[in-house]
Amino acid sequence: MTTPSETTGTGLIIEGITADARRQAETLVTEARKMAEERLSFARGRAAKITRDAEDKAQEQAAAARRTILSGIKVTLKREMLQAQDALLKEVLTRSEKKIAELSATPGYRDILVRWIAEAAAGLGAATAVVNASAHERTVIDETLLADAAALSKNEFNHTVTLSLTSAPPINGQGVVVTAADGRTAFNNQVVTRLRRHEAEIRNRVYDTMFSSTGKPGEPPEETDNA
Repeated sequence: MTTPSETTGTGLIIEGITADARRQAETLVTEARKMAEERLSFARGRAAKITRDAEDKAQEQAAAARRTILSGIKVTLKREMLQAQDALLKEVLTRSEKKIAELSATPGYRDILVRWIAEAAAGLGAATAVVNASAHERTVIDETLLADAAALSKNEFNHTVTLSLTSAPPINGQGVVVTAADGRTAFNNQVVTRLRRHEAEIRNRVYDTMFSSTGKPGEPPEETDNA
């Protein structure tokens, strides 16, 4: 039979165990709640970071897309401007050829032939040379014209030369060709060749005309971030 003292002692032990269990439970609950809050806070932070990273990535992608588009526009503009420049250069050369061809019917064309022959003779550097030209120009070139060309070569280019008209058939195309008497070397001073020789200068003038007010080819106006 259990004595009162035993009952009281057992009850105290049970109460102690219960109280301890309660405290352990409360501790576990508190720790669990704290852990849950920490995990929730971490999850929220992680979610916020993921969101920020996604937004940053989206902005970077948008910026990259923007740069790609602008770069594509610049490439397209540059290509179109260069094509326009080439087209304008061809137009200038075509008109120049036409204009020079028209000069062949004027009285002043004789002086042009004198200079072209003198230039070619000086460029050739031979002491004796023969001159050839188109059929139409051959009708203008005579001994007097050749003498004038030789005089101009000596006076302006410091080259002494004896010139005569070739017995070969006329050449195709406007202008003259001066060949050394031995036939080994020649200086082509035809219109097409002269224009090609000065093409770089002509191209530079075309370039300056096209871009003097618009800036470099393929460079669109600077864009602001007002969008």
